[in-house]
Amino acid sequence: MEELILKYLNREHLSAEEKARLKKWLAKSKKNQQVFNQLKLNLEGTGKETVDKMQQETWEDLSARINAYEQLSRDKRTGTPRWFRFAASLLLVFIFGALLYFYTKPATQSPAATSLAMVQKESLYGQKRTFLLPDGSSVKLNAGSKITFPGSFGTKSREVSLQGEAFFQVEEDPKRPFVIVSKGIRTEVLGTSFVIRAYEEDAQVHVAVKSGRVAVSTSEEGKKLLLAPDEMARYSEETKEISKQVVEDPSLFFGWTDQALVFKRNNLQEVLKTASRWYDVDFNITVNVPFDKRFTGSYKNPTLDELMTSLAYAYDFNYKIEDKNVTIY
Repeated sequence: MEELILKYLNREHLSAEEKARLKKWLAKSKKNQQVFNQLKLNLEGTGKETVDKMQQETWEDLSARINAYEQLSRDKRTGTPRWFRFAASLLLVFIFGALLYFYTKPATQSPAATSLAMVQKESLYGQKRTFLLPDGSSVKLNAGSKITFPGSFGTKSREVSLQGEAFFQVEEDPKRPFVIVSKGIRTEVLGTSFVIRAYEEDAQVHVAVKSGRVAVSTSEEGKKLLLAPDEMARYSEETKEISKQVVEDPSLFFGWTDQALVFKRNNLQEVLKTASRWYDVDFNITVNVPFDKRFTGSYKNPTLDELMTSLAYAYDFNYKIEDKNVTIY
């Protein structure tokens, strides 16, 4: 239930089943509703800079309170002595009051603890997640991606680390440059929107700019490239070389942020690797297929079956989908 509540408060998408579970839990008792409303009020009344930090710290406390309230409800049904229930209620009031004080006290009372606490957000295969960073910047993680950042940015810079692919819309702050560290390159901006693709299993890193300007540098030689809109940097882990190119088809880099799956002259291995992340499936190939044959296609939020139908026609194979496994035969 904790994860469900935090997903709701973080404005993440809830499935119909998750919405029903949350609604059922809220209707279960007035105490559940009170805890939920108070927590929601505290988080919504707080600046963006502390929301993620507070949600992370609240996790265990919220769980304890939920369990305590449910235990009190069970005690009433099983005949637990009234004095014991009264004492437990007083203890909960005390804990809840302490939490309110902690969450609403001025941030200057514990800046070190707030800034040092690291937060990690992850988007698993088959998922995409959108959330705000402590400074209000927006991040959308593609499938199989992970980002790590401090609970509160410092006064001189805003630095995060990325594994995988993400679309950033950075809040402008000339006094605190925004820096992303990913697989041997450093991307620095003041306020702009761009995509970084830096999967661990890929040999190259790409930075494509949609708006504003971005500076990309390598950790080895310190070479820096300045990128304008519709420009991109390509970095090779093998050669340690970085180059600047024009983004001829923006959908290849930004399409996924709008549920568009786009391929342009990709070989089959590249297509299946992307499909594996997109749909959270594994591929088992039991026949000879022309892996070097290039594939081009553009789809708007396609189903796995729709993509596989196109691939089967292009590469002349049959396929079978069973849960999270796809057999090509």
